Amino acid sequence: MNETILLIEDNEDIMKINRSALLRRGYTVLEATTLYEAEALLLTETPDLLVLDVMLPDGSGLDFCRKLRIGNDVPLLFLTALGETEDMLNGLAIGGDDYLPKPYDLDLFCARIEALLRRERRIREKVQTNFTIGALSFHRQAHRAFLNDEDMLLTQKEFGVLLLLAENEGKVLSADMLYKSVWQLPLIEDTQALKSTMSRLRTKLCNRFTITAKRGGGYRLDMAKE
Repeated sequence: MNETILLIEDNEDIMKINRSALLRRGYTVLEATTLYEAEALLLTETPDLLVLDVMLPDGSGLDFCRKLRIGNDVPLLFLTALGETEDMLNGLAIGGDDYLPKPYDLDLFCARIEALLRRERRIREKVQTNFTIGALSFHRQAHRAFLNDEDMLLTQKEFGVLLLLAENEGKVLSADMLYKSVWQLPLIEDTQALKSTMSRLRTKLCNRFTITAKRGGGYRLDMAKE
């Protein structure tokens, strides 16, 4: 995975060393020597991680982090010559994800970055593959659905239909749209396969959710009222 790291550092020697180490490990590296340059870069680039020096020529990295955290949760590693515990705690409290005081071991620097990126990958994967609505949860990658944490043992077609309905809970989806999305075929006049799938799903949902057939051939999923 070719991830992009933005280095915000005014010391040329440190910038060169950090850049070389990251490039050797396959990362794409962006550079800014001031907060102004960093802000300009972030208008057009979306780095996967920021390495931010605390003391920069045009301001404090801590203040920059506070501003950044309004609407941006990119992983952030602070670098600073300050090594006091209070400074570290302040950096973490305002939204930093990790903190490394100078001077530091270069292998440790790269390991910290990889750890932050690995955590971010896991978070993204979880968001992409899992979906939950009430007592019903889905694992898209495994094509499995769970009701009250119990595997519903759905067929592939049942999973596809139920996931579409759950993602659009409370909305009517046409039979034609459901059939084309799951069976990858036009519905034409044969609705039996879809009707049979809906019947099996109603049974497997155990009255925790209702699937309502609407006039015109649409279906809607609703959570059952307590």
